[in-house]
Amino acid sequence: MRGDGRLPLNQLAAETGVAQSTVQRRIADLRDSGVLYFDIDTDRARLGLPIRTQLWLTLPPTDLAATGRALARQAEVAFAAAITGTRNLYASVSTPSVPGFYEYLTNTVSGLPAVESSLVLHTVKGPAGIRSPGTDR
Repeated sequence: MRGDGRLPLNQLAAETGVAQSTVQRRIADLRDSGVLYFDIDTDRARLGLPIRTQLWLTLPPTDLAATGRALARQAEVAFAAAITGTRNLYASVSTPSVPGFYEYLTNTVSGLPAVESSLVLHTVKGPAGIRSPGTDR
């Protein structure tokens, strides 16, 4: 089935011709195996985290995986990825305020080598389905 995966269980069951309990069990099996997961995009301000900053790090390849995992465990990090180029690790950081980011930068990641940061001043296009304030999409 290639329809809308957001359909209620009873509609998914009707569309596929199986019992609702079967649909529910199959979804649970897919989630348990990691094949199906839910990734939700929302305006960070709704979560009390309106400040977004981008971090770029330059690390020796031997430190890349461990540092990426360490960043990913931090509550402030919304997204982290290994990238190509001289800056080989990227992270998107969300904080409640600019002083909150300063606190994060000077305490949490201060021990990491070669951290560069850029404060996002205005997002023109955000996650799918979410309008950025002041845009006409």
